[in-house]
Amino acid sequence: MSAFEILLLALVTAHLLADFILQSDEEVKAKADISSRALVLHALKTAGLAWFLAGFPHVWQIPLLIGLSHMVIDWLKAKGLQRRLQHQETRGTAPVANWDAFLLDQTLHVAALLAISCYLVQTQTLGTTGDWWLNHLGLFWPRCLVLAAGATLVVHVGGVVIGMIVAPLLRELAPTIQPTSLEPLPTRGLANGGKVIGQLERALIFLLTFLGQPAGVGFLIAAKSIFRFGELRDANQRKEAEYIIIGTFLSFGWALLWTEITRRALHALS
Repeated sequence: MSAFEILLLALVTAHLLADFILQSDEEVKAKADISSRALVLHALKTAGLAWFLAGFPHVWQIPLLIGLSHMVIDWLKAKGLQRRLQHQETRGTAPVANWDAFLLDQTLHVAALLAISCYLVQTQTLGTTGDWWLNHLGLFWPRCLVLAAGATLVVHVGGVVIGMIVAPLLRELAPTIQPTSLEPLPTRGLANGGKVIGQLERALIFLLTFLGQPAGVGFLIAAKSIFRFGELRDANQRKEAEYIIIGTFLSFGWALLWTEITRRALHALS
């Protein structure tokens, strides 16, 4: 692999890990306050991880450029969302999923990583010194990066994307969900039960595919259908059933797509 390819792969992996695994929901909410130190702490975490995974310890520009670019982009996103929320409150409109903000934020991050990689390859002696990890571990290291990036995309990024897609359906469904006298609304399910179930099913798809057992995905669909059948036997629950089916197909489709992309990327490294 060239110095540019290994550097870009490491920076993208670090970004995915820092943004979607090492960042808690509380930290995401704290970043919404543009004066919060959470923006700085998250940028430092991302910069340190990028420097570690890149394998060029002498290139101090890596954490500097990654940290600054990440903090600026996150600040711009937080500022834009803050203005949007104020506008919605002024007009009295209901909050909507911030699809455009998410896509723009991730596009800017990827563009920044590409620009930083190009700049460093042109100005530093990366090709001469070689990547430390690649020198010691060979192709095992980029394979690890591809697996880490692929698993994060499948399990965690998928949850964020699917959550945004089904958000309008959930708002449509909410008025039809009425608590009973025996079961108050707050106890209808675990607080993060749906999120964890989605992560587990996508992780299992990823694992089964790489174990050479893709047929097991069919058993996952069957098992989930059986478990959900007990909840949705009433004809009046058609909206709930459709919501669950749409979410399930989106989750499985996302996992299968990115698992195949990851598998092909690994094959290209062989």
